[in-house]
Order: sequence, then structure tokens, then C-alpha cells
Amino acid sequence: MLSIHQRILLSGSVFVALILSLAGLTVLNIYSSRLEAHLRQSLLQYHYALLGAFREDSQGLPQLPQTLTVPAFNTPDGEVMGYVFIPASDYHWQSISAVSRAAVLYDFAVNLAAHTDAPQQLFSVAGDYLRLQHILEWEDREQNLQKTVIILDLSRHQSKQLQHQFIQQLILTLLLSLVIIGIIQALILRHALQPIRRLGQELLQIQKGKSETISRSYPSELNHFAQKLNQLLAHNREQLQKYRQSLADLSHSLKTPLAVLQGEIHQSGTFPPLIHQQIEKMDKTIAYHLQRASIAGQTTGVNVKIALAPLCDEILTALAKVYSDKNLQVQCDIADGLCLPLEQGDVFELLGNLLDNAFKYAAHTVSLSAAYDKNTVLLRIFNDGGPISSLLLDQICQRGVRDNHETNGQGIGLSIVSEIMAQYNADMEINNCPATDGVEVKICFKLTQ
Repeated sequence: MLSIHQRILLSGSVFVALILSLAGLTVLNIYSSRLEAHLRQSLLQYHYALLGAFREDSQGLPQLPQTLTVPAFNTPDGEVMGYVFIPASDYHWQSISAVSRAAVLYDFAVNLAAHTDAPQQLFSVAGDYLRLQHILEWEDREQNLQKTVIILDLSRHQSKQLQHQFIQQLILTLLLSLVIIGIIQALILRHALQPIRRLGQELLQIQKGKSETISRSYPSELNHFAQKLNQLLAHNREQLQKYRQSLADLSHSLKTPLAVLQGEIHQSGTFPPLIHQQIEKMDKTIAYHLQRASIAGQTTGVNVKIALAPLCDEILTALAKVYSDKNLQVQCDIADGLCLPLEQGDVFELLGNLLDNAFKYAAHTVSLSAAYDKNTVLLRIFNDGGPISSLLLDQICQRGVRDNHETNGQGIGLSIVSEIMAQYNADMEINNCPATDGVEVKICFKLTQ
């Protein structure tokens, strides 16, 4: 997903590009209109020069000399071409520049003279030429009005070249403007969004445990948000403190009767070794929770690594005795020398809950495997005790949620596992396995570099 900076920059760039495009089209239309007006003005000037060159013959009808004083008419294939047609006397005149287009101009002049409703003066476009057609009535010596058709064609080749050059310069100017505006916009956004980046850095420091509150001052738009975050963080610390205090009180209240049991067993010496092991494990568990309560939310050291195989053997041996009546097949495949980046107490809590669930629900088989996968450790625990209800699969890690109420339990084991996973930034997936009619728990631990 694009960041806020990227979204604003992209939206602003698109908006500026649209504005510049509209401005470019407007400027181009204005330039083209001005250029067209200039061509028409030039054509009118040639027209006036042609009218000024008219002379009357013996009958009073207009005639033109072959060579005019305007050089443009006297150059073959020149810029401007002139043609005059008088139907009454069948008089045709063409400038030297119109030799190559004489047939075209002749046909047009004859057709124009034949139309009685043709406009007296009209500009039009004829291919690569701007055309001016003018029909005037010349009074002869007998005071009769004689129709005279004048055709002028002005080449648009040079104007097209100018327009093409203008378009190239306009595009380069707009692109350069877009780049400059984009750079200025990026600098403005960088300055405007600096408070959000500072807020993100403070939240990162809080996440790493290096700070407890948002301490910097922010603009009014963010200040209220920062205050609410501080209130939320303070409430969270208060709730965490209450939780850890309750945990410490519970562990401490269990430690005294447990010590009495240990002393009684030690004096009598008649209890089996398994009882000694389990009471010792309970004592370690209580000590572990007391330690967790005492650190009050401090993060675990990232350099801690615990060998997995010995701990798994210890847990599997104990669970095999607890569930000996089920005659389960236990498979354990752990890579040599594999270590987990966890505290030993957290490993016991994590694997103890997951393997206890696997033994509790398995029908015939429980399997445990662990291996390195690139920069991670992949841990898999499987049991063939049937799938979890699809309605509860996404909620099974929530406190108090259970899929099978026929077995003993309080529905808090997986929630404890989820808390430990969150503490170490690990990922856990719980999936049904239709092919083997069981459930697989997959855990991925990220190794520090």
C-alpha cells in the first residue's frame, strides 16, 4: 500500500499534469488562432496590392500586367498565388507564381462565377493553402456592372513549421515545469509530513521499550491524537500492572503450599520419583511466572538461544507418562543443534501447552518436528484427533474458547501461547489436515541477524 506521502505526491502530480495539459492546450489554441489571423491579414494585404495593380482597358474593364510590383507574385511556386476571371470578356489572368496551380484555380474561378449566391468575400482552407475568394462588380464605360472573380492562395507551409516548432517548445516547457513543480511539491510534503514521521519514530521507540510516552509537541491536527495515544498507553500500562500483580499474587499464594508439599515428601520419602519431578516442575513454573511479573513488561534479550531437543525430550517423556493409557505413537524429528531464540521458561510454557493439547486430543499419533528454514526456525506439531470446527478455527486462540468440552481444560492454553508468540514477534498457524484427519500447528520463529 502506498504511503501518505506517495499518495499525496501522486495525486498532486496527476492534478498538476492535468492543469498543465489544459494550460498547454489553451496556449496552443491561442497561438494557432493568432497565427491564422496573421495569415489572413497577410492575405488581405496581398489582395489590396492586387487591387491596386488593376488598370482599365479601352472598354473600361479591369486588366492586370503580367508582372506585379509585389515580388511574391512574380516567383514561380511562390508564397502567394493570384488568379482573376472576368466572365463577360472571358478574361483570365494568373500570376507567375500560380503556374503550377493554374488548372485548379481556373476550375474554381469558373465554378464560383457560375454561382449567383456565392458570398462576395470568404476565407477558406484549400489543402496546404489559405484561400481568399472575392467577387466584385466593376462598372465599364457603358455603366454596366461586370462580375470580376479574384482568387488568392497563400501557402501555409511556413506557418505549419512555426506551429510545429512552437508545439515542441511548449511540450518541453510543460515537462520542465512539471518536474520543477514535482520537486517543489515533494519538498513541501516532506516538510509538512515531518510531524507524522516524528510521531512514528516515537511510537517505534515505545514499541522497543525505550520510551513510555509521546513527549514531543505536535501541530494542532496531531496534538489531540498524540494526547489520546498517551492516555491509551497509560491505561495499557495500568492494566498490565494489574495483570502482573494478580499473577504475582497467585503465584506467591501457590508457592507456600507447594513448599509444604515438598517438605512433607522429602521427610516421608515414600512418594514415587514422578511426583518429585512434577512438583519440581510446578515450582519452576511458579518461579517463572513470578519472574515474568517482576520484569513488568520489559522485553526479552534478543541474543538468548535455547537448545530445543533436550527440552522436547523432557516434555514428551512427562506427557507420555501422563497419557500412558492412550498408547500413542510419538514421533520427534528435531534438527541437530537447533536452538530457539526464547527464554527457557517461555519454551516450557509454549511447548507444554501445545504438546499437552496434542496428547489430549490425539487418537493414535502425535508428531513434533523442527528445522531451519532460511532465516527462520519452523516448528510443526501434529495430532490425529480430528479437525477443529471451521466456525472456531479463527477464534481458537482466544481466551476461554474450546472446541471439545468433553475433555478437561479451561481454554487458556492457546491464548498463553499467542501471548508468548506476540512477545517474540513469531507467527503461528493452526490448520486442519483433511488427508490425515487431524490438526497441525505451525510456528515460525525469526532468527536475529
